Amino acid sequence: MGTLYYGDNLDILRRYLKDESVDLVYLDPPFNSAQNYNAFFQEKDGSAAEVDNAVSAMTSLLEPLLIIFLAVVVGSIVIALFLPILALINPDAVPNPNGADS
Repeated sequence: MGTLYYGDNLDILRRYLKDESVDLVYLDPPFNSAQNYNAFFQEKDGSAAEVDNAVSAMTSLLEPLLIIFLAVVVGSIVIALFLPILALINPDAVPNPNGADS
């Protein structure tokens, strides 16, 4: 008593319950109605589906922005790493900190 079995009802009855332990099995059609019966915590008004749709829409909006942001950050880091190499190649291109030409 107090155990929830998840799966096909005939398979569960045959594997886990003794023959004389079940007096009634109640099945509630419609069957094969394309409903998601695995949503145990879904509200009766279908709000769980609305939340899933809202999260999906928000993710599809934020994902490209996050990709652009990360590209700018990584690009900036790469440029900062290669600037000293450019100074070694062409030292005249680096400004003198004293303001004099040489």
